[in-house]
Order: sequence, then structure tokens, then C-alpha cells
Amino acid sequence: FAFNTSKAPGNDQNLRLALAHCLDVDDIIIAAKNGLASPAISNWGWSTFGYYDEFGAYGKDLAKAKEYLAKAFPQGKAKLTISTAGSERMAIAQVIQEQARQIGLEIQIDELEAAALTSLSAFKTAGHESMIYSLGWNSSGDDSRRAFYKNSNTNKATLTNQRIMDLIDQAVAEFDEVKRKAL
Repeated sequence: FAFNTSKAPGNDQNLRLALAHCLDVDDIIIAAKNGLASPAISNWGWSTFGYYDEFGAYGKDLAKAKEYLAKAFPQGKAKLTISTAGSERMAIAQVIQEQARQIGLEIQIDELEAAALTSLSAFKTAGHESMIYSLGWNSSGDDSRRAFYKNSNTNKATLTNQRIMDLIDQAVAEFDEVKRKAL
């Protein structure tokens, strides 16, 4: 799941936190994978070099979710569009849509063909508000540029954080695996 952080409403951290706190990930896993999956705390793959799992999960807390949503939409009328392609991701979007109703967030689902979704979410012209997509990682960990680097069409969150880019550049150039993993 990625919010387009370059424009409203995805550029509002309160909206992102509201959605994070209203989700029941186990329900999503049941709907999309018949319960045959494990929750992830990061989009970084478990078997990928540099995987870190100590961020902590948000956990479902509807009161907290409503507080964040009120900050994001003080006038009410909270709305978000999720763009996606494919039946599995459509099932995920539908569960998120239903869970978001519990806090007063109206979600519209925009189901597209895969090529249209790719075009809609191209970095320089990103028109999506949020999206559900998949991304494969190579196991060496140097794939992070593709997922998080400015101007990469795989950067579906449209991140432009220079600190993140600097850390990626340092890690890719580091030969010591301990130092590289820390970066």
C-alpha cells in the first residue's frame, strides 16, 4: 500500500496514521490469501539483505484512528481513492474500504488494468492518491533505489526524502556487510 505523498490527501501524515490504526491486517490476509500469509511490518522482504523488523506494528486502535482522521479532515468529509489492479489486490482494497468506514473514511476503489495503473503512478506525473501494488525484491538489498529513490517509477509513494536517498547511496557503496546493514 502506498500513499502518493506528493499531493493531498496522501501528503497528510494524519491520514496515513488514521488508516494504519484502523486496519485489521489479519482480516486482509484472510480475504486476500485465505489466511495463508504473515503480516509484514515493512515492504522490505524477509529474505532480503538489510531486512529490519523492529519498527513495530501499528495495531488496530479505532479511537486513535478517529483522532488522526479528525486532524486530517477537520471539516469532515474524509475521502480517499485507492487505485489497484488484479483480483487479489482488489480484495485487499475492499477490506480496507470496509474497515475505513468504521472511522468515517470514505474510500473509492479505482480498479485499473495493470498498464493503466503503472501509467497513473509514474513518479513525475503521479496522479494516484493511494494504491495497492506488488513489488519483488532481489535478495542482495541493493534494489532499494528502485523502490525508494526520487524519480524512480517504482517509487509509488513518491518519496523525495534526501536523507533516505543518502543512506541508500552510502549502503550501496559500503562493502562491509555489518556497516551496510546498519545503513
